Amino acid sequence: MNALGIVELNSIAKGIEITDIMLKSAELEVIYSRHICPGKYMIILTGDVGSVDEAVETIKKLDNKYILATFILPNADERIINGINKKYNNIEIKAIGVMEFTSVACGIIALDKALKNGEVQLVKFTLGNLIGGKCYFIITGVLSSVSESMKVAKDLIDSKKIIHSAIIPSPDKNLISCL
Repeated sequence: MNALGIVELNSIAKGIEITDIMLKSAELEVIYSRHICPGKYMIILTGDVGSVDEAVETIKKLDNKYILATFILPNADERIINGINKKYNNIEIKAIGVMEFTSVACGIIALDKALKNGEVQLVKFTLGNLIGGKCYFIITGVLSSVSESMKVAKDLIDSKKIIHSAIIPSPDKNLISCL
């Protein structure tokens, strides 16, 4: 598993510049580097923990009023990267859990915890764009696993950052087709 380095900025132009600086500072792969709503920029890079740490520390040293948040997620669950890239496994939908956050960073942290906690699968992961800068994910599994994964994810994040969460024990087949 690789680490993820995540940077959120309030300037699109500065986001592009910071992406370049980070890529030149260490051996990294771009997972996501683009604008999100409302007028922000999100950078998600992956690599070994040392490289990600070096890149994030490099930009933290800049006197940069445009950086809103930075964090490193060591040993990120591979399904997060697949979700960001819209690559999902064809899975049987059982109970579902949905969590919605005020920020992308909170959503990534919570999703990592939820996926690592129990026998759940990622159904959908949506980052900030066209949803007002928010983030949400949908997981599935047996009800007890979904409930436990949702609980540990919820306990990890400040309640002010969680817009809403829901567990649907037996989703209707028409709902499943909409996910």
